[in-house]
Amino acid sequence: MLFRTLAFVCLVLAFAGRAEACRYLPRPFEEQLKNANQVFYGTVLRVEDGLTTLKVDKAVRGVKDGEAG
Repeated sequence: MLFRTLAFVCLVLAFAGRAEACRYLPRPFEEQLKNANQVFYGTVLRVEDGLTTLKVDKAVRGVKDGEAG
């Protein structure tokens, strides 16, 4: 039984995908707003194959009102 368990663990490790950790540190909203290239309020039009299409309802910085992309 121990051999089967060890063999199973070895197989899992051999075929496991690569994993990476993320170092996300939450920052105050005001700091994020100051450092952002684009700021807008929008509507999600479509999510397809991992891509999201947005419509900009109200632009604050870096994009025009009504622009979609």
